[in-house]
Amino acid sequence: MKIYVALIITILNMNFSYSQEHIGLPNDTVFVNDIMLLQELMGLKDNAYDIRDFMVNRFRAMAQEADSAYWGNLIASIDITNYLKMNAVTFASVFSHNEIKDLIKFYQSPLGRKVISTIEQFNYELADNEGLWAESIRVIVLNKLQEDGLIDFYEISPDGFKPIEENNEIEIK
Repeated sequence: MKIYVALIITILNMNFSYSQEHIGLPNDTVFVNDIMLLQELMGLKDNAYDIRDFMVNRFRAMAQEADSAYWGNLIASIDITNYLKMNAVTFASVFSHNEIKDLIKFYQSPLGRKVISTIEQFNYELADNEGLWAESIRVIVLNKLQEDGLIDFYEISPDGFKPIEENNEIEIK
């Protein structure tokens, strides 16, 4: 079993490495370096390390006989450069070099640093708002359907609605 898993991982790694050599980075090394800097400013480099560590740690249960030094060496051997280069291709396909330079200036500014330091919490709060908004739409639509006699309910609550029928089927008129 271990041999098969190792073989599959090796093949996937060879395919991934091969594809990375042919991903079409811009020829302008200054442009690429600026994109790499932007990714660092945006926290994508740190995210790459977090993803790498998370993924490797998921495999620890498969090889419990390996010690901490083994796992530390394995983690250290995985270069995040390919991930950042894949991102660079995406950035280059969307933004011009001048736009990348403007983004670098922004993320180096106090406002840009604030965006980076608060974006995760901000996104969580926006997701909460989306949930509340969706819930309010649900209540509005169900109330309107009931009011217009298109559907019968005896209770509409945050946990859902309970139809009048004993078998819990919704009656649509």
